[in-house]
Formats: sequence, structure tokens, C-alpha cells
Amino acid sequence: MKIETFFIVTLLALSAAEAHNVRSREYLEEKRSRAKKEHHSKQPRVIGGDQSALGDFPYYVDMNYCGGALIAPRVVLSCAHCVAEDVYYEGYQFIVNGYKPGTTAGTNGGMWRTVEEKIQHPDYVTNDANQTADENDIALYLLSEPVHGLSAYISLNEDPNWPPDDTPLTLMGMGDHQEDDGSLEDVDFLNDVVILVVNINECKERHPQIDPNKQICAGAVGYGSCMGDSGSPLVFRHKGNHHPHIHVGIVSYGDKACNTSPNSQIPLFVRVHLSIGLRKLFVNNGRKKPTFALEQVLLQEIQCGKVVQ
Repeated sequence: MKIETFFIVTLLALSAAEAHNVRSREYLEEKRSRAKKEHHSKQPRVIGGDQSALGDFPYYVDMNYCGGALIAPRVVLSCAHCVAEDVYYEGYQFIVNGYKPGTTAGTNGGMWRTVEEKIQHPDYVTNDANQTADENDIALYLLSEPVHGLSAYISLNEDPNWPPDDTPLTLMGMGDHQEDDGSLEDVDFLNDVVILVVNINECKERHPQIDPNKQICAGAVGYGSCMGDSGSPLVFRHKGNHHPHIHVGIVSYGDKACNTSPNSQIPLFVRVHLSIGLRKLFVNNGRKKPTFALEQVLLQEIQCGKVVQ
């Protein structure tokens, strides 16, 4: 009788788990659709890019109408406004090494992972009217399970004064692309585009509130970010494939014109070096101390801004 009861309980648990996974993915798709309608002015997407090759950016994370970067086996770096503080995290799923929006099919090893916890910059103001241009729009997301065996990894830039003007950087995302008639359409695969760092004075003409110690401008008319790509990584790629990509910025803000006209605002990115001291900032400010589990993950996996695989 005990054995039969055990098997019944086990089967019920497995059925519940499978149903939970289905609901989670249905929730992801529903939220993706809702976000596209409700936050069209907030979520930048890649403009002027080409379809990425499988394996080029295995650290890219599909966060449900946002993007992120896997900077450690259990840690995703993205912007704070992508996942609201009031979201119930259980069942909220990301896709690591995903190349097709919302699915692991045809992604050359894409993996679903559940979000366990989020910590954002202590000075980021949720629900603020100008939060899309907030210089503290940065957050870390802890995954329930680690991800190992990626073919490429990423390291974090620690220098607030680097890169210099006109440095070519690569932006990736699953956002809209511009059709020949000028319309913006969804893409069904990860895209990437090379854009240049914009001089700070030129950037200030479009973004007077910019903090150059925390933010960076990059892009040009017809090349940059647009709706749906918030949180996606802006990286420096060495020539050849033997060096890690250097994570420089996080897509944070852009306008509805998506950098497609001379009057568009230049895309604004949060500098990645802010993430290095994120855990310390939480502890010192006393506003929200991360759980012991997340604190240990950060201590063990993020050292000197480099990923430990």
C-alpha cells in the first residue's frame, strides 16, 4: 500500500510539474504579447542588423521581449525595467542561448531556466516616469539551475572611461527590423549590428540628463536599438574567436522612431561596470540585502568582472 501511494504521489507531482512548465511557457508568451502592446515606447530592438549565426552569442538570454547576458552559470545581467518588482518569479522563465524568440527549437542548444531572484540597483526608481532613461537601470537575475558548457563566454568591462569614441561595438537582440518601406516588423531570429560609440558631447545634445560615468551612447541613423530589446548586451569583439567578448553596455532607452530618422534619439546604454559593485551597493545602502544564496553565487562566480566557468 505504501509503495502504491508513493507511485501515485510521484505521478501527481510529475504531472503538476509538467503542467507548471506548460503554464509557465504560456505565461511567457502571453506576457511577451502584452509587453509588446503596453510597453512599446520602452523596449528597444535592433535596427539595421543581420541575422546572427548560430553559436555567435551563446550567452544571449531571451527574457521575454527583453534580452540579457549570462555572465555566470546562474546569473543574468540585464536592465531593471524588464521585469517589474511585483512579478511573481516562480515559473517566470528565460531562454539561455536562444536564437528564436520564445522557443528553444532550432536554437542549437537553447535552454529554459527559471528565475529565482532579482536584485536591481538600489537607486533605480520603479514606476518613475523617466525610468527608461534612468542611469541606474541595471539588475542581476539569479537562475534556479546553472548553465554550463557554452562555446563562448563574456567578461565585464570595469573601466568607466572605456571604450573611446568611435569604437565599433556589437549589439544583438530579437527586435524589429526596418523593412524597405520603412515599417518596423518582428524578426523570428536573433539579429546583430555593429555600431560606433558616440562622443559624449553629441550624446548630451540628445540626452541632456546623461551621466557619462554610468551611461554610454552608441548608434547612428538606421543602426541601433528599438522596441523589444531592452537589457540586451552591447559588446566589444576581438578579432578572431580566441578571446571573450567584453560586455560594455546594456540597452536601456530609445525612442519610438527607433533611430530610423535624423530626429531620433541616440540609443542609450547603461555601463556594465555598475554591475561589479551591485551586491556591495545593496549591502552598504541597507535597502535590500540579497539572500545568502545569491550573495554566495556572486562571490563565487563574479571575480574582477570576469566569468568563472
